[in-house]
Amino acid sequence: KVVEGLLPHPVLPLQSFSMGSGGSTEVAKDFSAASVDQVKECLAGLSEEDKKKIAEAIAGCDEKKEEKKEEEKKEAKDAGKTMTEEQKAKLKECFEAIDTNKNGCIEASEFKNVMSKMDVSMSDEQCDKLFSSLDLNKDGKLSLEEYEKLFTASLNC
Repeated sequence: KVVEGLLPHPVLPLQSFSMGSGGSTEVAKDFSAASVDQVKECLAGLSEEDKKKIAEAIAGCDEKKEEKKEEEKKEAKDAGKTMTEEQKAKLKECFEAIDTNKNGCIEASEFKNVMSKMDVSMSDEQCDKLFSSLDLNKDGKLSLEEYEKLFTASLNC
């Protein structure tokens, strides 16, 4: 049998191979139409240079597969970072409950108060340090946008 175009890799001079001693002139466009033994027989007759090129092409395909898997994982993770409208509404309610002076942001004193009400035992210094780490734009307060970002990020931990 003759197999044409075994590999799509452009640097490989592999336009056709004789596979087996059968008199058939069937043409296959890729390895999927050949048996494992036929493929092994075909590859065994290649030069070391061609074997190396095939191995490099396969390694390149494997790398691309891994890159694609990583990209798909990232896309799936990013897709999970969105909240439903119901979740956003509940989060806003919580934010507004913490914002006791109703100025549209959570200040350090309001944060300390809610930590205390939740029986979270921390010193003022620890509470200030935690609040500072949550204050993404470092303006000394938490906006609703910062609050949403923090909760959205925590959904994917």
